[in-house]
Parts: sequence; structure tokens; C-alpha cells
Amino acid sequence: MGFAAPASDGGSAITQYTATSNPGNFTGNCTAPCASITVMGLANGTAYTFTVTATNAVGTGPASAASAAVTPATVPGAPTAVTATRGNGQVTVGFTAPASDGGSAITQHATSNPGNFTGTAPPTGGNGQFGGGSPHLTPPCTAPSRRSP
Repeated sequence: MGFAAPASDGGSAITQYTATSNPGNFTGNCTAPCASITVMGLANGTAYTFTVTATNAVGTGPASAASAAVTPATVPGAPTAVTATRGNGQVTVGFTAPASDGGSAITQHATSNPGNFTGTAPPTGGNGQFGGGSPHLTPPCTAPSRRSP
């Protein structure tokens, strides 16, 4: 989360900033000067607000006003319109990318089973071919596929 330093340091240089989440009271800090703090341990899909305090040699000042609520990313929704078309020693699997990316860009799609074949497709959906000794993707997919151990 980003923030701006206070107008006054109280007569002693600020040495640290601390961000605190609500709910959960998760904290993160940085050594001054700094303008952002990463708060770890948050639950994906839960909305949080944050306050920031400044600390100097005298002590910790009052908390800032709360930030707007923000929700860490969660897993994407399920792909839809899944189809499977048989071929000679292979199957072409088609699908439509999920409507929700969970708040973070989808980097690939994977399909598997039966037979421990897996393949990946780009985040926009597409087709993957699996079967025979060398499963592979067909256009518009560009990522390689592999047989799982």
C-alpha cells in the first residue's frame, strides 16, 4: 500500500512506518524514508482497509485515516463451454476463459486426466490436443504441453 509522509515529524526524524489491516490486524513496516509497505498473510477474497502510523525516537504517532477497502486476489472462476473432440490418438479440448480472473491476470489454463496428459493454453481460452506419444496444442494456443510423470 502507498502513503505520503506526514507534514510534521514532531521534532524528531521519522524512523519507521507501520501499516495495519482491518480486519485481522496484520502489519507490515518499512524503515523511513519509504512510501509503500507490503502487508503479508492476508486472506484472498477478503476486503481489508489499512491505516499507517509513523514512529520516531519519541514514540508512535496516531493512525492515519483508513484506506479504501481492497481485496487481495483469489482463484479464478472455472472455464466454461468445455468441449472435447476426438481424433486419431488425440483429443482436442476447447473452452472459454472464466468470467472472473479472481483479481489477478490468468497466466494459463491446464487440462488433465485421464491418462496423466496435461497441456496449457493462453489465458483467453482455446484448444489443447492431448494423446498419443506427443501431446501438443493447436492454434490459437502457443504454450507447450507435456505428459505428467
